[in-house]
Amino acid sequence: MLSSLALPSFAILDAIHHDTVSTMALSAISLPSITYHPEASNAIPVNSPAVAQTYVESFLLGWNGENLQLKLSSETLPKDIRCILQKASEKNLCRWEYDPEYQILKVKAMGSPLHVALKSCIDRSLHKAKFTVLTPDEGECILNYSIPTILSRPPQTDPKLNGGKNCAAWFKESDIMIVFQKEAGGEEFIQVVIEIGFSESYHDLVRDASQWLLRSDGQVKLVAIAKIEENKRQLSIHQKTDQFKRTRDQLVAKHGDNMSREIYETCDSECTPQVSSAGLYKALDSELAASGWVGPISVFIEVWRLRNGEPSLTEPRIDILPIPTCPRDLILKVTDLIPVEHRASFPNFDASRTITIDMTCFRLQLERARMRTALIRALKVIRPLDKEEIDPEFLPPTIS
Repeated sequence: MLSSLALPSFAILDAIHHDTVSTMALSAISLPSITYHPEASNAIPVNSPAVAQTYVESFLLGWNGENLQLKLSSETLPKDIRCILQKASEKNLCRWEYDPEYQILKVKAMGSPLHVALKSCIDRSLHKAKFTVLTPDEGECILNYSIPTILSRPPQTDPKLNGGKNCAAWFKESDIMIVFQKEAGGEEFIQVVIEIGFSESYHDLVRDASQWLLRSDGQVKLVAIAKIEENKRQLSIHQKTDQFKRTRDQLVAKHGDNMSREIYETCDSECTPQVSSAGLYKALDSELAASGWVGPISVFIEVWRLRNGEPSLTEPRIDILPIPTCPRDLILKVTDLIPVEHRASFPNFDASRTITIDMTCFRLQLERARMRTALIRALKVIRPLDKEEIDPEFLPPTIS
């Protein structure tokens, strides 16, 4: 086991992101390794528990489509904040994990449309494969859900001790997992892990992939990382135009509440604000242009495996958006899904089979996800009073 995460050289990472990556031979994809640099993370540095709690509370009180990442020591994450996060997690308001190796707290938004888009695509592709590729017995054993998993940490060298000191393990949960379970209630084998990054940097995702491959005691054999990038600069420029402001004000005048009408000075004594309803939201959704609320999206997927004991990028990245000249699908081998020790239990097991994760489906789901994201963002502006009240049980009295 390596004493620190071995990740690709950043210079080479930049090279493989060049448009010519699709022409690279697979032999050129196995990359040399260096130690991960925490400064490459998008995590926000935090030096006090009070500041950390403010970030966490703001995240839980908001409508969030992006994850929160804080760079902080375990001492800066006291029991009070952990209790807030745990209670919020139990109410399905978020998922969270603290990485003690790199001291990063990640609070994941629940049900983010852009995250759900890939899960929906994988669900559909696996369902199809159970009728076209897998045998009925195999199909019953391939499950798609995420479970908290114990990851180990490397020993830390203490000059006062002889050798290394073992550190406590910790729990990590991915966005998507493909799990093999031979029978109900039996042992679960995590075969494929998929991490999706919207607010996370590319290097955050590579760190996640490496931790799964190196710290899961050999459970995880394949990690796919999906990087979703929004051009927020272009969105900001667009939202400063007179055209956008006119459209926004028209929507506020028609669908807004008292707060938004006052903010944007669109009050009309003859038009009483509508009460929130499913019909109002549906009408607003039908009038929104996603491009006004969500910047241009770029998406790619990379597949990582262990090679000679080190995390390696084993094939050229798969570009999703913008649509490339020669689109490719994500291909999983049946051996990626079924552990070696269980293959003999299936008669005439054919190891050459592959399962296609349809990226055309993913693109369609992403377009719908952009619309849902646009609605969520527009509601913050047009109906700010509609935000669901947060259950006071898990928040301190000062903000409940």
